Amino acid sequence: MTLSRNLVLAQKAYAGALRGPYEDFIALLDEDVNIILPASLPHGGKYTGKSGAQELRSRLLSTWAAFDVEVLEYLTGTDSVVALIRLKGVLKSTGKSVDMPIAEYWRFRAGLVRDLVAYYFDTHVVVEADRRATAPDVNGRVR
Repeated sequence: MTLSRNLVLAQKAYAGALRGPYEDFIALLDEDVNIILPASLPHGGKYTGKSGAQELRSRLLSTWAAFDVEVLEYLTGTDSVVALIRLKGVLKSTGKSVDMPIAEYWRFRAGLVRDLVAYYFDTHVVVEADRRATAPDVNGRVR
């Protein structure tokens, strides 16, 4: 598989996953695809297969009130692409906004996505934004 073909596949995957139809994204996945996001995130964990990709989508939709991804740059390897992206979103649990960079590693096999691993630069940003108020501060305000 050529480098340019992998780049085109990554671009098609983002188009299907972010703008739909989502079935276009699913069609680009290997039957045994592994999708891995940091476990500390509200939507984090390891998702396997096309059913795992559907589960991840459900978790994303239940976690985020707004979710926008902008691809900033692609870096290509022999059988992989790294995409540097910016996530801007609003969490449903708290209404707090998140704006952060992420690197996503895409590995391909036989023209399909075999692995997708997201490397959040600071998962703490999302975890803190998702933290629900539990106790008042010294002024009696719940944050």
